[in-house]
Amino acid sequence: MLNKFVLLTIIALSGSALVCYPQIDSLLNSINNTTTNTKTPNWDQEYKTLRTIFPTKQGHGNQKTQT
Repeated sequence: MLNKFVLLTIIALSGSALVCYPQIDSLLNSINNTTTNTKTPNWDQEYKTLRTIFPTKQGHGNQKTQT
């Protein structure tokens, strides 16, 4: 009888931990400024950088279609 009680207690506690995981995780791992204070990327600069590094790669947008 005691074994069943211990087993059910472990199942209940582990289930509670899974349900409350986001709250527990936010308490244990505080958010730092490196992930919250990010700037929006400059996509034009990124595109120019990729064109400089990989000039032969055309991608889907620059493929010519045959007529």
